[in-house]
Amino acid sequence: MGITYCTTCIGFAASWDSVKDTAGALAVVERESVQALFGLHLASAHVEAETPPLAPDCPTCRQLSSYVATHGEDSVEPGGCFETTGQLLRQHLLGHLLPQVPTPA
Repeated sequence: MGITYCTTCIGFAASWDSVKDTAGALAVVERESVQALFGLHLASAHVEAETPPLAPDCPTCRQLSSYVATHGEDSVEPGGCFETTGQLLRQHLLGHLLPQVPTPA
């Protein structure tokens, strides 16, 4: 089932697109922040979105999937956020869909 991207999705994509080829530490942080926020947005506003597979070259995918495999999808890190590790992994994976969102020309 495809996602019907909303104006918020397109705004995230435009922001990410504006720094995707920019070098430097600040640009990397901005790209990763926008991608994380986009994943959170999809998980909450577009619950119908299908979770993409793990990206084998992504260290965060490997780390989160390993944690989920060890502790279970319903575990919550002590002193951490209120989301389960399964929810965090889903949000992260959804963030990988950001490059697919059309941006205004």
